[in-house]
Amino acid sequence: MKKVLIKLLLIVLAISMIFPLCVALTGCEDDQDKVNDTDTNDPAPEENDGLEDDGETQEGGKKFPILGLLLMLFKQWQNKPDHHPAPDDDEINNPTGTDALSYLPNKNFNNEKFIIICRDEGEEFWREHAEGDKIDYAIYMRNNTIERKYNVDIVPKSMVYYDIPSWVSDIIKANNQKSMDIVNNHAIYSSNIVLNGNAIDLQTVPYLDFSNDWWLDSNLNDLTLNGRTYLAVGDMHTSAIASTFCMYYNKDLVREYRIAENGDMYDLAVTQGKWTYNNMISAITNIRMDLNKDGRYNENDLYGLVTEGMSYTNAYLWSFDNHIFARDEASGELEFTLMKSGTKISKILTNLVNLYGRTDGAFFTPNSSANMFVNGQAIFVNSTFGSGASSLRNMDPEKWGILPYPKYNEKQEKYISAVDGGHNILCIPKTANATKLEKVGIITEALTCLSRVGEG
Repeated sequence: MKKVLIKLLLIVLAISMIFPLCVALTGCEDDQDKVNDTDTNDPAPEENDGLEDDGETQEGGKKFPILGLLLMLFKQWQNKPDHHPAPDDDEINNPTGTDALSYLPNKNFNNEKFIIICRDEGEEFWREHAEGDKIDYAIYMRNNTIERKYNVDIVPKSMVYYDIPSWVSDIIKANNQKSMDIVNNHAIYSSNIVLNGNAIDLQTVPYLDFSNDWWLDSNLNDLTLNGRTYLAVGDMHTSAIASTFCMYYNKDLVREYRIAENGDMYDLAVTQGKWTYNNMISAITNIRMDLNKDGRYNENDLYGLVTEGMSYTNAYLWSFDNHIFARDEASGELEFTLMKSGTKISKILTNLVNLYGRTDGAFFTPNSSANMFVNGQAIFVNSTFGSGASSLRNMDPEKWGILPYPKYNEKQEKYISAVDGGHNILCIPKTANATKLEKVGIITEALTCLSRVGEG
Protein backbone atom coordinates (compact mmCIF):
# COMPACT_ATOMS: atom_id res chain seq x y z
CA MET A 1 0.00 0.00 0.00
CA LYS A 2 2.80 2.40 0.91
CA LYS A 3 4.50 1.72 -2.43
CA VAL A 4 1.27 2.48 -4.28
CA LEU A 5 0.87 5.78 -2.42
CA ILE A 6 4.46 6.78 -3.17
CA LYS A 7 3.92 5.96 -6.86
CA LEU A 8 0.73 8.02 -6.89
CA LEU A 9 2.57 10.95 -5.33
CA LEU A 10 5.42 10.75 -7.84
CA ILE A 11 3.01 10.56 -10.78
CA VAL A 12 0.95 13.50 -9.54
CA LEU A 13 4.10 15.52 -8.99
CA ALA A 14 5.40 14.69 -12.43
CA ILE A 15 2.09 15.56 -14.08
CA SER A 16 1.03 18.61 -12.24
CA MET A 17 3.65 20.32 -10.17
CA ILE A 18 6.48 20.15 -12.60
CA PHE A 19 6.37 23.80 -13.26
CA PRO A 20 3.47 26.01 -12.44
CA LEU A 21 4.60 29.23 -14.08
CA CYS A 22 3.81 32.56 -12.49
CA VAL A 23 3.00 34.49 -15.63
CA ALA A 24 1.98 38.03 -16.47
CA LEU A 25 1.94 39.61 -19.88
CA THR A 26 2.89 42.99 -21.20
CA GLY A 27 1.64 45.08 -24.09
CA CYS A 28 -1.01 47.66 -25.18
CA GLU A 29 -3.20 48.96 -28.11
CA ASP A 30 -6.75 50.49 -28.93
CA ASP A 31 -10.31 49.65 -30.37
CA GLN A 32 -13.57 49.47 -32.52
CA ASP A 33 -17.12 48.08 -32.00
CA LYS A 34 -20.11 45.77 -32.08
CA VAL A 35 -22.76 44.64 -29.66
CA ASN A 36 -22.95 41.15 -28.14
CA ASP A 37 -25.48 38.76 -29.65
CA THR A 38 -28.06 38.35 -26.89
CA ASP A 39 -30.06 35.35 -28.14
CA THR A 40 -30.08 33.61 -24.74
CA ASN A 41 -30.97 34.38 -21.16
CA ASP A 42 -27.66 33.23 -19.73
CA PRO A 43 -27.30 34.75 -16.25
CA ALA A 44 -24.47 37.15 -15.59
CA PRO A 45 -21.76 35.87 -13.25
CA GLU A 46 -21.87 36.83 -9.62
CA GLU A 47 -19.89 39.91 -8.79
CA ASN A 48 -17.68 38.15 -6.25
CA ASP A 49 -16.39 34.81 -7.50
CA GLY A 50 -13.83 34.26 -4.80
CA LEU A 51 -13.36 33.63 -1.11
CA GLU A 52 -13.69 36.37 1.41
CA ASP A 53 -10.11 36.80 2.55
CA ASP A 54 -7.66 39.48 3.53
CA GLY A 55 -5.61 39.36 0.34
CA GLU A 56 -4.87 42.62 -1.38
CA THR A 57 -6.11 43.28 -4.90
CA GLN A 58 -3.32 42.86 -7.43
CA GLU A 59 -3.34 45.94 -9.61
CA GLY A 60 -0.45 45.05 -11.86
CA GLY A 61 1.54 42.14 -13.19
CA LYS A 62 5.17 41.22 -13.47
CA LYS A 63 6.66 40.68 -16.88
CA PHE A 64 7.54 37.11 -17.72
CA PRO A 65 10.29 36.91 -20.35
CA ILE A 66 9.27 33.58 -21.86
CA LEU A 67 6.11 35.14 -23.26
CA GLY A 68 8.04 37.83 -25.05
CA LEU A 69 10.39 35.16 -26.36
CA LEU A 70 7.51 33.05 -27.64
CA LEU A 71 5.83 36.01 -29.31
CA MET A 72 9.15 36.79 -30.98
CA LEU A 73 9.46 33.18 -32.15
CA PHE A 74 5.90 33.17 -33.49
CA LYS A 75 6.62 36.32 -35.47
CA GLN A 76 9.87 34.84 -36.77
CA TRP A 77 7.97 31.77 -37.95
CA GLN A 78 5.57 34.08 -39.76
CA ASN A 79 8.39 35.78 -41.67
CA LYS A 80 9.40 33.82 -44.75
CA PRO A 81 11.68 32.11 -45.24
CA ASP A 82 11.86 30.33 -41.87
CA HIS A 83 14.56 28.06 -43.28
CA HIS A 84 17.94 28.56 -41.61
CA PRO A 85 20.97 28.09 -43.90
CA ALA A 86 23.56 25.50 -43.02
CA PRO A 87 26.52 26.85 -41.00
CA ASP A 88 29.80 27.22 -42.80
CA ASP A 89 32.91 25.25 -41.85
CA ASP A 90 34.25 28.06 -39.69
CA GLU A 91 31.05 28.14 -37.57
CA ILE A 92 31.22 24.38 -37.03
CA ASN A 93 34.95 24.17 -36.38
CA ASN A 94 35.15 27.26 -34.15
CA PRO A 95 31.99 27.40 -32.02
CA THR A 96 31.59 30.67 -30.12
CA GLY A 97 29.34 29.53 -27.26
CA THR A 98 32.10 28.18 -25.05
CA ASP A 99 32.38 31.42 -23.05
CA ALA A 100 28.99 30.69 -21.47
CA LEU A 101 30.42 27.43 -20.14
CA SER A 102 33.47 28.96 -18.46
CA TYR A 103 32.03 28.20 -15.01
CA LEU A 104 32.40 24.46 -15.74
CA PRO A 105 35.74 22.61 -15.72
CA ASN A 106 37.42 22.27 -19.11
CA LYS A 107 37.59 18.48 -19.37
CA ASN A 108 38.66 16.25 -22.25
CA PHE A 109 36.53 13.09 -22.34
CA ASN A 110 38.56 11.45 -25.14
CA ASN A 111 35.63 11.12 -27.54
CA GLU A 112 33.58 9.03 -25.09
CA LYS A 113 29.92 8.60 -25.95
CA PHE A 114 27.34 10.52 -23.96
CA ILE A 115 24.26 8.34 -24.41
CA ILE A 116 20.83 9.88 -23.93
CA ILE A 117 17.89 7.45 -23.80
CA CYS A 118 15.12 9.47 -25.44
CA ARG A 119 11.43 9.12 -25.89
CA ASP A 120 10.37 8.48 -29.47
CA GLU A 121 12.35 10.68 -31.89
CA GLY A 122 14.48 12.37 -29.22
CA GLU A 123 13.95 15.69 -30.94
CA GLU A 124 15.05 17.79 -27.95
CA PHE A 125 18.58 16.38 -28.24
CA TRP A 126 19.25 15.54 -31.83
CA ARG A 127 19.42 17.14 -35.26
CA GLU A 128 21.39 15.37 -37.99
CA HIS A 129 22.33 18.69 -39.61
CA ALA A 130 21.89 22.38 -38.91
CA GLU A 131 20.11 23.28 -42.12
CA GLY A 132 16.42 23.69 -41.37
CA ASP A 133 14.39 25.98 -39.14
CA LYS A 134 15.81 28.03 -36.28
CA ILE A 135 15.23 25.29 -33.70
CA ASP A 136 17.03 22.70 -35.86
CA TYR A 137 19.96 25.08 -36.15
CA ALA A 138 20.04 25.90 -32.42
CA ILE A 139 19.99 22.25 -31.30
CA TYR A 140 22.61 21.19 -33.82
CA MET A 141 24.96 24.05 -32.93
CA ARG A 142 24.46 23.54 -29.17
CA ASN A 143 25.50 19.91 -29.49
CA ASN A 144 28.37 20.78 -31.81
CA THR A 145 29.72 23.34 -29.33
CA ILE A 146 29.63 20.87 -26.44
CA GLU A 147 31.11 17.99 -28.43
CA ARG A 148 34.06 20.11 -29.55
CA LYS A 149 34.69 21.76 -26.19
CA TYR A 150 34.67 18.50 -24.19
CA ASN A 151 35.70 16.03 -26.91
CA VAL A 152 32.56 13.99 -26.33
CA ASP A 153 30.17 12.26 -28.72
CA ILE A 154 26.48 13.02 -27.92
CA VAL A 155 24.44 9.96 -28.93
CA PRO A 156 20.65 10.03 -28.49
CA LYS A 157 18.99 6.60 -28.59
CA SER A 158 15.24 6.59 -29.16
CA MET A 159 12.78 4.16 -27.60
CA VAL A 160 9.03 3.93 -27.10
CA TYR A 161 8.35 5.86 -23.89
CA TYR A 162 6.40 3.15 -22.07
CA ASP A 163 9.20 0.61 -22.62
CA ILE A 164 11.93 2.78 -21.11
CA PRO A 165 11.37 2.12 -17.35
CA SER A 166 11.59 -1.68 -17.70
CA TRP A 167 14.55 -1.40 -20.09
CA VAL A 168 16.39 0.76 -17.56
CA SER A 169 15.72 -1.84 -14.85
CA ASP A 170 17.13 -4.61 -17.03
CA ILE A 171 20.28 -2.63 -17.85
CA ILE A 172 20.93 -1.82 -14.20
CA LYS A 173 20.46 -5.47 -13.20
CA ALA A 174 23.01 -6.41 -15.86
CA ASN A 175 25.40 -3.73 -14.49
CA ASN A 176 25.95 -2.38 -18.00
CA GLN A 177 27.47 1.04 -17.31
CA LYS A 178 28.04 1.90 -20.96
CA SER A 179 24.43 1.63 -22.09
CA MET A 180 23.21 5.07 -21.00
CA ASP A 181 24.20 8.28 -19.25
CA ILE A 182 20.88 10.09 -18.83
CA VAL A 183 17.22 9.32 -19.52
CA ASN A 184 14.88 11.89 -21.04
CA ASN A 185 11.40 10.42 -21.05
CA HIS A 186 7.68 11.16 -20.64
CA ALA A 187 7.22 12.79 -17.21
CA ILE A 188 4.61 10.32 -15.99
CA TYR A 189 6.53 7.19 -17.01
CA SER A 190 9.77 8.53 -15.58
CA SER A 191 8.26 8.29 -12.10
CA ASN A 192 8.43 4.49 -12.49
CA ILE A 193 12.21 4.69 -12.87
CA VAL A 194 12.38 6.55 -9.56
CA LEU A 195 9.92 4.25 -7.82
CA ASN A 196 11.92 1.20 -8.90
CA GLY A 197 14.98 2.65 -7.15
CA ASN A 198 16.84 3.10 -10.41
CA ALA A 199 17.49 6.87 -10.34
CA ILE A 200 20.25 8.91 -8.70
CA ASP A 201 19.53 11.88 -6.44
CA LEU A 202 20.36 14.72 -8.84
CA GLN A 203 21.61 16.89 -6.00
CA THR A 204 24.53 14.47 -5.57
CA VAL A 205 25.64 14.81 -9.20
CA PRO A 206 28.70 17.11 -9.52
CA TYR A 207 28.24 20.34 -11.52
CA LEU A 208 24.45 20.12 -11.76
CA ASP A 209 23.41 23.46 -10.26
CA PHE A 210 19.66 23.99 -9.94
CA SER A 211 20.20 27.57 -8.79
CA ASN A 212 21.11 28.53 -12.37
CA ASP A 213 18.46 30.27 -14.47
CA TRP A 214 18.30 27.45 -17.02
CA TRP A 215 16.85 25.08 -14.44
CA LEU A 216 13.28 25.47 -13.20
CA ASP A 217 12.65 26.60 -9.64
CA SER A 218 10.14 23.77 -9.34
CA ASN A 219 12.96 21.23 -9.38
CA LEU A 220 13.72 22.23 -5.79
CA ASN A 221 10.42 23.77 -4.73
CA ASP A 222 8.06 21.05 -5.96
CA LEU A 223 9.98 17.99 -7.12
CA THR A 224 12.20 17.54 -4.08
CA LEU A 225 11.08 14.93 -1.55
CA ASN A 226 12.90 14.48 1.76
CA GLY A 227 15.77 16.61 0.45
CA ARG A 228 16.24 14.48 -2.67
CA THR A 229 15.57 15.39 -6.28
CA TYR A 230 15.21 12.57 -8.79
CA LEU A 231 13.47 14.34 -11.69
CA ALA A 232 14.25 17.73 -13.23
CA VAL A 233 13.23 20.05 -16.05
CA GLY A 234 15.42 22.67 -17.69
CA ASP A 235 15.57 24.86 -20.76
CA MET A 236 16.61 21.91 -22.94
CA HIS A 237 13.06 20.60 -22.49
CA THR A 238 11.28 22.33 -25.34
CA SER A 239 8.40 19.90 -24.78
CA ALA A 240 7.74 21.50 -21.37
CA ILE A 241 7.52 24.95 -22.95
CA ALA A 242 5.27 23.60 -25.69
CA SER A 243 3.00 21.95 -23.08
CA THR A 244 2.41 25.17 -21.10
CA PHE A 245 -1.26 26.14 -21.06
CA CYS A 246 -2.32 29.56 -22.29
CA MET A 247 -5.13 31.31 -24.14
CA TYR A 248 -5.13 33.03 -27.51
CA TYR A 249 -7.51 35.78 -28.56
CA ASN A 250 -8.62 37.22 -31.88
CA LYS A 251 -7.87 40.97 -31.87
CA ASP A 252 -10.41 41.77 -34.59
CA LEU A 253 -13.22 40.04 -32.71
CA VAL A 254 -12.18 41.57 -29.37
CA ARG A 255 -12.47 44.95 -31.08
CA GLU A 256 -15.70 44.07 -32.89
CA TYR A 257 -17.47 42.96 -29.73
CA ARG A 258 -16.11 45.89 -27.67
CA ILE A 259 -14.34 43.64 -25.16
CA ALA A 260 -11.16 45.74 -25.00
CA GLU A 261 -9.84 48.99 -26.37
CA ASN A 262 -8.26 48.66 -29.80
CA GLY A 263 -8.59 44.88 -29.75
CA ASP A 264 -5.83 44.46 -27.15
CA MET A 265 -6.37 42.54 -23.91
CA TYR A 266 -2.96 43.31 -22.41
CA ASP A 267 -4.01 46.45 -20.55
CA LEU A 268 -6.68 44.52 -18.65
CA ALA A 269 -4.42 41.51 -18.04
CA VAL A 270 -1.09 43.18 -17.33
CA THR A 271 -1.47 46.82 -16.36
CA GLN A 272 -4.59 46.21 -14.29
CA GLY A 273 -4.03 42.55 -13.39
CA LYS A 274 -7.75 41.92 -13.89
CA TRP A 275 -7.97 39.01 -16.30
CA THR A 276 -10.16 36.95 -13.93
CA TYR A 277 -12.78 34.23 -14.27
CA ASN A 278 -15.57 36.80 -13.84
CA ASN A 279 -14.15 39.11 -16.49
CA MET A 280 -13.69 36.19 -18.88
CA ILE A 281 -17.31 35.09 -18.38
CA SER A 282 -18.52 38.67 -18.88
CA ALA A 283 -16.51 38.89 -22.10
CA ILE A 284 -17.90 35.70 -23.68
CA THR A 285 -21.45 35.45 -22.31
CA ASN A 286 -24.11 35.35 -25.07
CA ILE A 287 -21.55 35.70 -27.84
CA ARG A 288 -22.45 33.07 -30.39
CA MET A 289 -23.53 33.33 -34.00
CA ASP A 290 -25.17 30.78 -36.28
CA LEU A 291 -22.83 31.41 -39.19
CA ASN A 292 -24.35 28.90 -41.61
CA LYS A 293 -27.96 29.77 -40.62
CA ASP A 294 -28.95 26.13 -40.10
CA GLY A 295 -30.64 26.81 -36.75
CA ARG A 296 -28.12 24.69 -34.81
CA TYR A 297 -25.01 25.62 -32.87
CA ASN A 298 -22.03 23.39 -33.64
CA GLU A 299 -18.46 23.51 -34.92
CA ASN A 300 -19.53 25.56 -37.94
CA ASP A 301 -20.50 28.59 -35.86
CA LEU A 302 -18.88 31.42 -33.87
CA TYR A 303 -18.42 31.63 -30.09
CA GLY A 304 -16.86 33.74 -27.37
CA LEU A 305 -14.70 30.83 -26.13
CA VAL A 306 -13.85 27.53 -27.77
CA THR A 307 -12.23 24.86 -25.62
CA GLU A 308 -11.40 21.19 -25.45
CA GLY A 309 -11.75 19.11 -22.28
CA MET A 310 -9.49 16.99 -20.08
CA SER A 311 -6.18 18.76 -19.43
CA TYR A 312 -7.49 22.06 -20.81
CA THR A 313 -10.08 21.97 -18.02
CA ASN A 314 -7.70 20.71 -15.31
CA ALA A 315 -5.45 23.71 -15.99
CA TYR A 316 -8.06 25.95 -14.33
CA LEU A 317 -7.27 24.32 -10.95
CA TRP A 318 -3.77 25.80 -11.11
CA SER A 319 -4.94 28.98 -12.78
CA PHE A 320 -7.24 29.52 -9.79
CA ASP A 321 -4.32 28.86 -7.39
CA ASN A 322 -5.68 25.60 -6.00
CA HIS A 323 -2.86 23.08 -6.39
CA ILE A 324 -3.26 19.36 -5.77
CA PHE A 325 -0.14 19.35 -3.58
CA ALA A 326 1.59 22.22 -1.79
CA ARG A 327 4.57 22.44 0.54
CA ASP A 328 3.82 23.31 4.15
CA GLU A 329 5.86 26.42 4.99
CA ALA A 330 6.55 25.33 8.56
CA SER A 331 7.49 21.67 8.07
CA GLY A 332 8.64 21.77 4.45
CA GLU A 333 6.58 18.63 3.80
CA LEU A 334 4.33 18.21 0.76
CA GLU A 335 0.65 17.98 1.63
CA PHE A 336 -2.41 16.94 -0.34
CA THR A 337 -4.16 20.31 -0.44
CA LEU A 338 -6.75 19.99 -3.21
CA MET A 339 -9.62 19.63 -0.76
CA LYS A 340 -8.16 21.81 2.01
CA SER A 341 -9.28 25.15 0.61
CA GLY A 342 -12.62 25.16 2.40
CA THR A 343 -15.39 26.31 0.10
CA LYS A 344 -13.00 27.41 -2.65
CA ILE A 345 -12.81 24.02 -4.38
CA SER A 346 -16.61 23.76 -4.54
CA LYS A 347 -16.77 27.28 -5.98
CA ILE A 348 -14.12 26.39 -8.57
CA LEU A 349 -16.07 23.30 -9.63
CA THR A 350 -19.26 25.39 -9.81
CA ASN A 351 -17.41 27.92 -11.97
CA LEU A 352 -16.28 25.18 -14.36
CA VAL A 353 -19.76 23.68 -14.57
CA ASN A 354 -21.12 27.13 -15.38
CA LEU A 355 -18.40 27.71 -17.97
CA TYR A 356 -18.79 24.39 -19.77
CA GLY A 357 -22.50 23.75 -19.32
CA ARG A 358 -24.37 27.00 -18.78
CA THR A 359 -22.55 29.70 -20.73
CA ASP A 360 -23.91 30.02 -24.26
CA GLY A 361 -20.82 31.90 -25.37
CA ALA A 362 -18.61 28.87 -24.59
CA PHE A 363 -18.42 25.88 -26.92
CA PHE A 364 -16.85 22.53 -26.10
CA THR A 365 -15.29 20.54 -28.94
CA PRO A 366 -13.31 17.29 -28.63
CA ASN A 367 -10.55 18.25 -31.08
CA SER A 368 -11.43 21.22 -33.32
CA SER A 369 -10.65 24.25 -31.14
CA ALA A 370 -7.45 25.26 -32.97
CA ASN A 371 -9.06 25.10 -36.41
CA MET A 372 -12.09 27.05 -35.22
CA PHE A 373 -9.87 29.78 -33.80
CA VAL A 374 -7.75 30.03 -36.96
CA ASN A 375 -10.96 30.21 -39.01
CA GLY A 376 -12.17 33.22 -37.00
CA GLN A 377 -14.90 31.30 -35.16
CA ALA A 378 -13.74 32.10 -31.61
CA ILE A 379 -12.76 35.21 -29.71
CA PHE A 380 -10.81 33.16 -27.15
CA VAL A 381 -9.44 29.62 -27.18
CA ASN A 382 -7.84 27.49 -24.46
CA SER A 383 -4.58 26.14 -25.82
CA THR A 384 -0.86 25.59 -25.23
CA PHE A 385 2.28 27.31 -26.50
CA GLY A 386 3.05 24.32 -28.71
CA SER A 387 -0.40 24.17 -30.27
CA GLY A 388 -0.18 27.87 -31.03
CA ALA A 389 3.25 27.51 -32.58
CA SER A 390 1.86 25.02 -35.09
CA SER A 391 -1.74 26.10 -35.65
CA LEU A 392 -1.12 29.88 -35.70
CA ARG A 393 1.95 29.67 -37.89
CA ASN A 394 0.11 30.82 -41.02
CA MET A 395 -2.15 33.31 -39.24
CA ASP A 396 -1.25 37.01 -39.40
CA PRO A 397 0.61 37.67 -36.10
CA GLU A 398 -1.02 41.10 -35.86
CA LYS A 399 -4.44 39.45 -35.67
CA TRP A 400 -4.02 37.51 -32.43
CA GLY A 401 -2.63 37.86 -28.92
CA ILE A 402 -1.66 35.55 -26.06
CA LEU A 403 -2.92 35.48 -22.47
CA PRO A 404 -2.50 33.29 -19.39
CA TYR A 405 -5.48 31.38 -18.06
CA PRO A 406 -7.50 33.78 -15.87
CA LYS A 407 -7.04 34.33 -12.15
CA TYR A 408 -9.65 33.11 -9.68
CA ASN A 409 -10.36 36.70 -8.68
CA GLU A 410 -8.54 40.03 -8.37
CA LYS A 411 -7.22 39.14 -4.92
CA GLN A 412 -5.06 36.41 -6.46
CA GLU A 413 -1.53 37.79 -6.66
CA LYS A 414 -0.23 36.11 -9.82
CA TYR A 415 -1.33 34.41 -12.99
CA ILE A 416 -0.44 30.72 -12.83
CA SER A 417 -0.01 28.54 -15.90
CA ALA A 418 0.24 24.78 -15.53
CA VAL A 419 2.20 22.46 -17.79
CA ASP A 420 0.57 19.34 -19.20
CA GLY A 421 2.04 16.04 -17.95
CA GLY A 422 2.97 14.81 -21.42
CA HIS A 423 6.30 16.63 -21.61
CA ASN A 424 9.74 15.12 -21.07
CA ILE A 425 11.78 15.12 -17.88
CA LEU A 426 15.36 14.27 -16.95
CA CYS A 427 16.60 11.54 -14.64
CA ILE A 428 20.02 9.93 -14.25
CA PRO A 429 20.00 6.14 -13.87
CA LYS A 430 22.15 4.23 -11.40
CA THR A 431 24.68 3.10 -13.97
CA ALA A 432 27.34 5.69 -13.18
CA ASN A 433 30.41 5.39 -10.99
CA ALA A 434 32.04 8.52 -9.56
CA THR A 435 34.19 9.12 -12.66
CA LYS A 436 31.25 8.75 -15.01
CA LEU A 437 29.08 11.00 -12.83
CA GLU A 438 31.50 13.87 -13.38
CA LYS A 439 31.04 13.56 -17.15
CA VAL A 440 27.27 13.21 -16.78
CA GLY A 441 27.06 16.31 -14.59
CA ILE A 442 29.22 18.51 -16.82
CA ILE A 443 27.57 17.55 -20.11
CA THR A 444 24.02 17.70 -18.74
CA GLU A 445 24.64 21.11 -17.19
CA ALA A 446 26.25 22.33 -20.43
CA LEU A 447 23.31 21.11 -22.54
CA THR A 448 20.86 22.94 -20.31
CA CYS A 449 22.97 26.10 -20.10
CA LEU A 450 23.40 26.43 -23.88
CA SER A 451 19.71 25.74 -24.39
CA ARG A 452 19.15 29.06 -22.57
CA VAL A 453 22.04 31.26 -23.69
CA GLY A 454 22.67 29.79 -27.15
CA GLU A 455 25.86 28.57 -28.74
CA GLY A 456 27.12 32.02 -29.64
